[in-house]
Amino acid sequence: MERLMYQIAQHQEKLMQMGGTVRFDLPEGSIMICTKGHVSDDYQTADCSFRTTTTVLQSLINGHIDPMSAVITGKLKFAGNVMVALKLKELFS
Repeated sequence: MERLMYQIAQHQEKLMQMGGTVRFDLPEGSIMICTKGHVSDDYQTADCSFRTTTTVLQSLINGHIDPMSAVITGKLKFAGNVMVALKLKELFS
């Protein structure tokens, strides 16, 4: 998970433009992105949460899977603020 957190943190400028807090819930734990772009493994309430596997998140970060396609195929599930969720595509592009 530390490697994923590091890779997400590399998108610092885009993280700060998400417009809300984001949490990725993985089988191994959670990755939290706060409004100031800080990435941690703290489990907190978020404006938008995504549930997926480590493999799918890695593919999203690498740009191999489109977030919308992942949602449609059930590989990525989200709850919360739709506007924040839609910015996921911009985050990893």
